[in-house]
Amino acid sequence: NIKKLKERGTIIIEPRVALLACNEEGIGAMADVLDIYYGCAKEMLRDSFWSGKKVVITGGGTSEKIDDFRYISNASSGKTASNLALAFYLKGADVTLISSKSPLPLPSDITKIEYTNTQELKKAIDSNKGDFLVMAAAVADFISKEPAKGKIKKEDKDRVELTLVKNIDLLKECDFKGKKIGFKAESDREKGVENAKNMLKNKKINAVCLNFIDER
Repeated sequence: NIKKLKERGTIIIEPRVALLACNEEGIGAMADVLDIYYGCAKEMLRDSFWSGKKVVITGGGTSEKIDDFRYISNASSGKTASNLALAFYLKGADVTLISSKSPLPLPSDITKIEYTNTQELKKAIDSNKGDFLVMAAAVADFISKEPAKGKIKKEDKDRVELTLVKNIDLLKECDFKGKKIGFKAESDREKGVENAKNMLKNKKINAVCLNFIDER
């Protein structure tokens, strides 16, 4: 019966693997309620342009080691990337979300990859090909020149000085052949648009989303 329905073009939200009434694990449990909801929403919101397109989205912030217990990071929540992943998914795209944080419940068929630092993020981007890269991750501009081994003990020092060096420009250096969309946060309204235009040119990307950080 299901085969006939599929042949007629009916969308089937498949059951999931779980512990069944027979006390064995297998395919047969009702799909998660959110997957049913998102599956229905996707069929109603599907856009022909995005159907079949592969979209890779990065989110959250990098954590760069100071020692084996401490790191340099930022306040990125990962919400922008998670919402973008859901939006592209509902439009019909095949979505991969590479994020250090995923604060929203997302459909199970969105591919999710976690990373910690810039190098892990770069490796994940380089290994995932697609039509669009949406670079919403907050990558550290500076990292520790020589992260300490183990833990820096406060009993041993009255002051610790960190030498920071410029991090790689991930959007510029990543091996991604599709179209690239960057994000830029600015506080200076007079120079913000100009800086965003320069970002388009210098990083050879296709679009940039400019945000003014004072608008909260």
